Amino acid sequence: MILEKEFNMFIENISLGDKQRERIDSATEALTSYLANYYKISSEKIFLQGSYPNETGVKPAPSQKDGEYDVDLVAICASPDASSDEALNDLEAALSKSADYVQKIEKDKPKKPCVRLRYADEAIGGFHVDIVPARESKQEGLPLEIPRRGEGWHGSAPQEYTEWCLNQGDKFTRTVKIFKRWRDENQGIKKEIKSIVLQVLIAQELCNDPSDAACFLGTLTNIQAFLTDYTETPPTILNPVLPEENLTEQWDAAEYEDFRKSVDEGIKLARQAFDERDANRSAELWRQLFGDSFPASPREESISAAVSYTLADTIHHEDPLQRWRFSATPVPLKIRATIQTVFSKSVHQGRKPFNRVEQIPVAQAISSGAVVPTSKKIYYTAEINIPKPFTVFWQVVNTGSHAASYGKRGLRGNIFMSGDKGGKLLQEESTLYHGLHWIECYIVKDGICIAHSDPFYIQIVPKTG
Repeated sequence: MILEKEFNMFIENISLGDKQRERIDSATEALTSYLANYYKISSEKIFLQGSYPNETGVKPAPSQKDGEYDVDLVAICASPDASSDEALNDLEAALSKSADYVQKIEKDKPKKPCVRLRYADEAIGGFHVDIVPARESKQEGLPLEIPRRGEGWHGSAPQEYTEWCLNQGDKFTRTVKIFKRWRDENQGIKKEIKSIVLQVLIAQELCNDPSDAACFLGTLTNIQAFLTDYTETPPTILNPVLPEENLTEQWDAAEYEDFRKSVDEGIKLARQAFDERDANRSAELWRQLFGDSFPASPREESISAAVSYTLADTIHHEDPLQRWRFSATPVPLKIRATIQTVFSKSVHQGRKPFNRVEQIPVAQAISSGAVVPTSKKIYYTAEINIPKPFTVFWQVVNTGSHAASYGKRGLRGNIFMSGDKGGKLLQEESTLYHGLHWIECYIVKDGICIAHSDPFYIQIVPKTG
């Protein structure tokens, strides 16, 4: 199944949030100011490169114990006459003169074309900033040169590559994020395909299906077909902004073979998840591909098997993803429901009529997918085990021609706030319009949705008799 809402939530879960961006911005702005003052250069000569400005950055996968945020900063500060080693040593010496930065310098990355500063932050976890000392190139069509220890200077066009990524469109950005999480969950860090190679492959083989599920499967299948002719060594993949650079030149044959195997296995599992008609089983299969960041239980598609009806148009449904950020580790939240009904009891008395029938009101529990008549009251109760304060929101979505005939009043779909009723998270609804409808509950704290229920479906039928 395509599980559209689950994929939306999945991308929200893995994307960098405000907290991560604020912390990274704070660190890089301070570094920019320090380096600009030290080297007496304009701050415009110091800029971000890589996934962060390209808008394809993702959070570290929960399965990676040592996973951390990776930020790349370019400083056009190297002397035109310096060797590659001299440029890197000079940058490290400059950072060592800061009491703050000298403590953060990582010493065990001699082959990196950068100086790495490692940060520890309680709010977002660990992250590092790789600072590259670049210089302007004298070669026509080559914007910059960057150093590699013992290997001299190499051409680079980081700002041009960022612009290329941003011009690929939203479908490319979403798909790259999905692929990055798939890679992180299915390849070891030491063997995983480099991000720039993965991104260019995706752009080259992108499937333009509107659903994320079909786009991922189609793109992965296209990549598999492209690699079919390259069984021993990787194909040549050129940098889209530096055509003379082969991005796969350093790709080890064994690591390339590992990637091909991951693609083959990924297609099999993605095909199972896509073809699976049971929403819960489909979600389990997608989670095997993408890990715990993919929602554990489906939302809109998780209709009880007891219901044979289909949803009508839901264009009026308000998207909660446009309202809040969702927690990557949501708190479990369940909805229980009871329907107001009566129990007929025969009572014997000493005068005529000797027997009479009493109608005793009772609350009968119902499950998602229940078929109920019109003109009934349903009481929904949300069950959650977290301390207050928090805010409770409900969303009722009516579908079908009967509800539509009453206009906006009938076709509800908005999210509304609910109060604490007698210590319970309770919402009362009437069964007015026949058709298939659902209700959901959201718990919001500090502007973040920390818990959300599965949809609770009701099939309302016209009252008979």
